[in-house]
Amino acid sequence: MPKIDCAYCDGTARVNVSSFEFAKCPVCSGKGQIEAPPASERVPCRYCKSSGRLKINSWQVKPCTECGGLGFIHEQPAHSQTSLAVIHLKGDKPYSDRKEIEEILQSLKGQVRICETYLNEQSLDLLKHIPASCLVQILIGPRVNLNSLSVKLNLFKNEYGNFTFKQYNTTGLHDRYIIDDESLMILGYGLQRVGIGSESFVVILNNVWIEDMKNGVITEFDRKWNDQHAVIL
Repeated sequence: MPKIDCAYCDGTARVNVSSFEFAKCPVCSGKGQIEAPPASERVPCRYCKSSGRLKINSWQVKPCTECGGLGFIHEQPAHSQTSLAVIHLKGDKPYSDRKEIEEILQSLKGQVRICETYLNEQSLDLLKHIPASCLVQILIGPRVNLNSLSVKLNLFKNEYGNFTFKQYNTTGLHDRYIIDDESLMILGYGLQRVGIGSESFVVILNNVWIEDMKNGVITEFDRKWNDQHAVIL
């Protein structure tokens, strides 16, 4: 953490204990400086007007009860509060499980890449909740029975023009995940089994944690997407 001058003692390292005596500053321990978070995370304390001090009498002060004498409140950035989320789909409340996944899909932003090993009508019913503003690429595995799904899939594509589907007709497509502009989401059983009584987990990792790893996953997804074994549907 960077160091800044102590607001409580104005960087002097001392405070008045009487009209003519001084003592070591209790906030900075007589160092004159304190460790502080980045300026973007420091919100000025309104209670003490950023001074860190509350008056006891005309010459004596005490540390502000709100900020502890720092003069600021440490406010975590929004991304650090939501860097990791784990959602437990217990399987005993199928409607609620599907509703929770719908809300996650509704929050997706930008370019969306989805690796869904299996795809069925239940998957499509969930996918329609992705915002129309997203450009969505969905890569499915070779075991999906397109003969039974083709009618519903064509109807879906006619209505939701921001979706493109490809089938990767070789081995190596096992994990189920969703990547958008802000996060990587790892799906347990995948979308096709949400709400049918199976316990599963969804792990959501924000970019701030996994930027390098996410770039690697995107590279691998794009490699499969552009592979000769990937057939557009």
